Amino acid sequence: MAILSFAALFIVSLLIFYKFNVRSYDSERLLLWESAIKMFFDYPVLGVGLHRWSEYYISGYISPLAKEPGLPHPHNLYLFLLSERGLVGFVSYLALILWQLKVCCKNVLRNMNVLWTYENVYTAIIIGMLVHELVDVNATLRYHMLIYFFLWGILCLQQNFQPEK
Repeated sequence: MAILSFAALFIVSLLIFYKFNVRSYDSERLLLWESAIKMFFDYPVLGVGLHRWSEYYISGYISPLAKEPGLPHPHNLYLFLLSERGLVGFVSYLALILWQLKVCCKNVLRNMNVLWTYENVYTAIIIGMLVHELVDVNATLRYHMLIYFFLWGILCLQQNFQPEK
């Protein structure tokens, strides 16, 4: 129930943000998301293929309203994975992320009595990085993933070497 409440709150927050903070490139981003969703529905299992999103976008999924035809991704990692790697790639990535979030939540719950522990700060950064992927695809960049897995490694070390309460 908490997950559904969080998801509903998140969606309402996005709608409110979009309603009151419209920027010139937001409409382009929405067009990209729409194209990625269409791509996914046309190629649901394996997607269009690794590094082929831009090619498919230009050849048949670009909106006539689009102002920038040469964009390499839809500025949403999760839609990018769905459209480029299909359900196979997306479910694999989602399983990894959900497992990591479970471990992060376990860390946070273990440290509830102290708010500013390193584990809680690292968990907040990791969750922030995952949320940012809703509007960009930084997870495809090397430096981003180095930081992400460095923080994740620290959290894993903390998880393994601290006694259970």
